[in-house]
Amino acid sequence: MEIEKKEYIRRLSNFLVENETKMTGKNLADHLNWNGYRTNSGNKYIGERGIYTLIHSVYN
Repeated sequence: MEIEKKEYIRRLSNFLVENETKMTGKNLADHLNWNGYRTNSGNKYIGERGIYTLIHSVYN
């Protein structure tokens, strides 16, 4: 079963905090693309505005 995109980001952020590490927007975009996640318009993430919009939406 695929994890919903926002839940995936939430779990990943918790993992990063617990391990006292961080990830760049570009790294997150690559990670999401590798795991088959796409933007709402069906495109691959490229580490720009879309990735930050997604992160922001997780915390709203």
